[in-house]
Amino acid sequence: MSVICAETEQEAIDLSGSLGLARLLLARGQPQAIASVEEARSYPYAPEERAFVESFRQACILTTPEAVRPALLKIAQEFEAHELAVVTVCHDFEARQASYRHIAAAFQLPRLQRIPQK
Repeated sequence: MSVICAETEQEAIDLSGSLGLARLLLARGQPQAIASVEEARSYPYAPEERAFVESFRQACILTTPEAVRPALLKIAQEFEAHELAVVTVCHDFEARQASYRHIAAAFQLPRLQRIPQK
């Protein structure tokens, strides 16, 4: 599941622009590094490209910390899944980490400890 969990739904939608552009370029056989939100926003999309990105976005969960748990549980229930694999793809590393932290907190997952260096 592609999930971006941010403080606001609009922020999650904005962050997803990077992934949408990456998927578009990959579909065209032009894979590239994940673009920044600004680069994705300023990309000169043709109407059919905008439609492609929007259809991809509809398959993602772009939500807030309060809504992420119910959204994921609904998907799991619909597909009778006992587990879900979640990935957050966005250009901003801190936003990606925050998304994973929000998701983990929503499911009350314990914080993992770093392995000590030898």
